Amino acid sequence: MGGATLRHALLSANIAEAVGPAARDRECRALRDIFVSVAANDHQMFDPDVMIRCGPANEMSRSIDDPVAVFEVLSPSTIHRDRGVKAMGYMRVPSLRFLALVYTTELRVEVWSREDGERWPESPAVFSSLDQAVAVTPIGYDLSLATIYDGADL
Repeated sequence: MGGATLRHALLSANIAEAVGPAARDRECRALRDIFVSVAANDHQMFDPDVMIRCGPANEMSRSIDDPVAVFEVLSPSTIHRDRGVKAMGYMRVPSLRFLALVYTTELRVEVWSREDGERWPESPAVFSSLDQAVAVTPIGYDLSLATIYDGADL
């Protein structure tokens, strides 16, 4: 797989910069460039664009297995894998409460959210307007689509 487009990098950075302070307020961190271990039994790992993890951690670890939120910025070349295998894999992570798929070719964010012990909803909530905000429930933060798409020509 080749490198990300500038728009992909911009959206990822916008998300990380926006949720970072709110995550820290909850003793969590917005992280990039680290793998999420999806299933211990099959050693499946994914590299989300942005994730939120709470609590102390082994800083020398190359992966984590307990994110509370994941943001996947979709690329046209990998959208089917991201919306399929990866999304289903993330939903198998017991700690995960929030999953957002952010489109790069249109103004669209799909969100799955659940509370502790609940099942994932059958379908995502879909956001497609700059005046809407996504409730990142694990950190109690409303992330506006205007913030996510700031600087993107869509």
